[in-house]
Amino acid sequence: MPGMAGPESQGEGDAGLFSLPVLLFNCMEVHMLTADQVAEKWARNTTAAAPTYRDAVQSLTVNPLQRAAEKADDWQARVSDSRTKEKFRNGLQRYSFEEWKAKTATVGASRIADGVRQAAPRMRAFLQELLPYTQSLKERIRAMPKRNEAEADARLQTAVAAMRQFRRRS
Repeated sequence: MPGMAGPESQGEGDAGLFSLPVLLFNCMEVHMLTADQVAEKWARNTTAAAPTYRDAVQSLTVNPLQRAAEKADDWQARVSDSRTKEKFRNGLQRYSFEEWKAKTATVGASRIADGVRQAAPRMRAFLQELLPYTQSLKERIRAMPKRNEAEADARLQTAVAAMRQFRRRS
């Protein structure tokens, strides 16, 4: 059949199978979806893809967090790029203050409880390291003199410096 043969039989007057998409595009009227249609399709397909997403995550054999950590210099260079700064600024200005408040008060607020529930074990682990550290720091600061403004400043500076030095063990 002319126009349907493979590349080996592309003689004169024979467009070949690989030209079929071009022929169809040229012969057919292309219907463009509206932004609403694309957004609805995106939401429907993305929601339906949750099991595929979950399976893909479970099938990973290379740690993407480690790979990202290895690219820290690249990340810093991109963050420092003036174009990144402009994109960041423009992104923040896409929403009015009122739009941001409405989304934050509805969508954000509705997700807090689930986020807290999921993060509770990590928060507990963090506090098990932080609270003993701050208790020790408090005792150290209480032992410092506090008779005048200079000594009060020294106590404050000690607290600030110690908190800057805090690093998690895990």
